Amino acid sequence: RNLPSALSQPCFLSELDSSGFKDLYNFAYMPSSFEESHGKGFAFVNFLTPAIAGTFMGAWYRSQRFGNEGTQLNLSPAALQGLEANYGRWARQRIDRIRNPAFRPFFMFPNADGGSGATSAGPRRTAPAGVAPVGGLTSSTGVALQRVGI
Repeated sequence: RNLPSALSQPCFLSELDSSGFKDLYNFAYMPSSFEESHGKGFAFVNFLTPAIAGTFMGAWYRSQRFGNEGTQLNLSPAALQGLEANYGRWARQRIDRIRNPAFRPFFMFPNADGGSGATSAGPRRTAPAGVAPVGGLTSSTGVALQRVGI
């Protein structure tokens, strides 16, 4: 929680990547107000392992990022955990209703060869139609940056 409302999801993902978490998460979503084209002040990230989530908590909890001086980020575990659960929540029809690709959730699914195939419905990476979740990822730990206030 406490993300600046002017922050875009691509900038949020870029900061995740540049702070050492590139390719260590498989889902990220920063809800936005479609009418006003700005963030709601919170985001959800699902990391590949609980250890990575713990490292993220240590690095980002109460930190000041995105030029938001004086306001510390507050992190907490999300109610919904794992890539498959998040993908299930954002079924293709629901994602398709979000017309602006910058506001769509980011997903990354493993390739058949064990590598990661970045996919998203957003501008950073493009999602193929009909991507199916891959098993064995439900033990992932998600951390939510949740909104405070009204």
